[in-house]
Amino acid sequence: MKPGRWARIEDLYHRALEVEGSQRAAFLRDACANDSELQQEVELLLAQDRQAGSFLETPAFREITHDVTSNSGQTCLADSAPPITVTLNWDAGLRR
Repeated sequence: MKPGRWARIEDLYHRALEVEGSQRAAFLRDACANDSELQQEVELLLAQDRQAGSFLETPAFREITHDVTSNSGQTCLADSAPPITVTLNWDAGLRR
């Protein structure tokens, strides 16, 4: 794909996100004119955005902890675990 084409898709994608959902299809029809391939590319990105939802908004660790505590009524040991620090030493490799 040519860089200019990708820039156009990306621009329309971001602009479409700002349009209310019920008006988005009409916006894309107008913005893409007769370029159905362009419209399909943007619609695909929008669909993937909807499917992803809040996937990365909440860390998985918090979700798991919430599930464990809400099901048992007890706190999870992981709630009090210290954060893990990963240090990369170029001479020795990866260590924890």
